[in-house]
Amino acid sequence: MDDMREKDDPGFINFLIRIGNGEEPTNAKGEVQIPRPMIVPYTSVEESLEMVYTSDDRAKSAKDQGNYVDYLNTLEPKGLPQHKLVLRINSPIILLRNINPVEGLCNGTRLICKNLLPNVVGTVIATRQFKGKHVWIPKIPLEPNHTETKCLIPFVRRQIPLYVGLSRARTGKNVKLLIIPPTCHDTSTEYTTNVAYNEVLVKASLT
Repeated sequence: MDDMREKDDPGFINFLIRIGNGEEPTNAKGEVQIPRPMIVPYTSVEESLEMVYTSDDRAKSAKDQGNYVDYLNTLEPKGLPQHKLVLRINSPIILLRNINPVEGLCNGTRLICKNLLPNVVGTVIATRQFKGKHVWIPKIPLEPNHTETKCLIPFVRRQIPLYVGLSRARTGKNVKLLIIPPTCHDTSTEYTTNVAYNEVLVKASLT
């Protein structure tokens, strides 16, 4: 564990560990409760979120495009951004590709959102040599490793190569989540499903 992160906010780190291990207590629906300070107040998608970026997923074979486009949208291969990428001004994000290493834009570079436009995100590099430099991240074509993902339909995802994750934050105050109520009758915005692959964790503990 990162000693600095544990020192900054031990409660948040313990929460992350329980989430990652699938050990956080759940309600009757199997949902975990997110701490109130991490919740973005929900009014509507348009008002609560700054921008939603939707990818253009295209099968490499034209004959598959019409039949499988909806299926491709559901895939979340390792190393690719999500089909729907939700970003807010001043939120911390991580670059997923080597775009321009000479200018500090490498896979894993930490950035801060500053400008959100339809097909490009204005950011500021948050760490190391190029800290404080303003850079623009556009939508680019990305292809997953089809062997690792076991996807039967080779495809290309055109999306902004950014990632937002809890595990990169040092303290809970730097993490904000928006939970959209599943129905108009269920107005809870503090509970959500925790996706933890326990079978993977078991195998890892045996190696």
